[in-house]
Amino acid sequence: MYCPNCGTAITAGQKFCAKCGANLDTPSVAAVTPPTAQGAPATTSEVPYSGFWRRAWAWLIDSVVFYAVIVIVGIVVGLVAGAVAGKGAGLGVREGVLIGLLFVPWLYYALMESSSVQATVGKLVAGIKVTDEAGRRITFGRATGRYFAHILSGFTLGVGYAMVVFTRHRQALHDMIAGTFVVRREFSPEYVESAGPAPRVSPVLATFAVLGVVLLGPFGIGILAAIAIPAYQDYTIRVQITEGLNAAAPYKAAVAEAIAQGQPPSALNSEQLQLPETAQSKYVRSIRVISGIVEITYGGSANSLISGKTVLLVPAMAGTGQTVAWACGHHGPPEGFTPVTEKDLSEYTTVADKFLPTLCKAGG
Repeated sequence: MYCPNCGTAITAGQKFCAKCGANLDTPSVAAVTPPTAQGAPATTSEVPYSGFWRRAWAWLIDSVVFYAVIVIVGIVVGLVAGAVAGKGAGLGVREGVLIGLLFVPWLYYALMESSSVQATVGKLVAGIKVTDEAGRRITFGRATGRYFAHILSGFTLGVGYAMVVFTRHRQALHDMIAGTFVVRREFSPEYVESAGPAPRVSPVLATFAVLGVVLLGPFGIGILAAIAIPAYQDYTIRVQITEGLNAAAPYKAAVAEAIAQGQPPSALNSEQLQLPETAQSKYVRSIRVISGIVEITYGGSANSLISGKTVLLVPAMAGTGQTVAWACGHHGPPEGFTPVTEKDLSEYTTVADKFLPTLCKAGG
């Protein structure tokens, strides 16, 4: 039921309208319905406000549209400015894209939402529009304020966007700041102005909505990136370390063969073994044999966290036999084997332990 004077929704048994104060104690009230746009399928139980998923769909489309526009505008601005300023001077494409990032989204949202269509491309596709609280078209100034109020919605870790689910008029935080509604296109300004609050959403659904926006929004993506990027970097470094260790295999074999032939480890070096110091790996700067010890120095295309760092491979013997095993990095030799030198050389492996394979880690 609705107030016959102003169209505000009322409840059964209510005697006075909370908005205009009209006397509702008449039988005609039940027959009153609010005005709708021509052809609108509205009934007295419908609310005009857009739901969360319509708005999410519109946002996704708009993101694709204006980022495409940013790239195009950036390329055009950069090339034109560079041509005007002369070769090697003026704005480049990258600078043009940065300018586009600053101005294109603001103008896109503010101009389109304050235009006669009252909607961006995404909102048009989703069948929704932006109005003021009386259902009317908003000004460019209000549209600008609404756009920049998105910053505050973002600062709330996405909760400002999730407010659409449980606020009385399905408003996000930036809508409440700007005094705007997002409504379905088929409803007239008169209907929007007279419409009552949206039905309450269960606390469980509201909680899930907030969690979903927080976890799947910019904040959640940032958390995942903060976890995934370092993990991926560590993985790529370990791959580079392993490639260096594989590249040292011929050097280890040459040292082991020389020891098996009775040569003392202290007499073995790269020159004597006729081994090149430059390894066939883009992540290794050099591999040298010094007193029977294989030294791998990383460089070239290696990650900066290991560039210039070293891993030592120290030969170890079992009793008086000629069998050779290897102590890698910070790890000691296998049980029953004694390093060829009594000095602890683990400190000369300068690659961080977390990047080394298990057989090269301290206590691994």
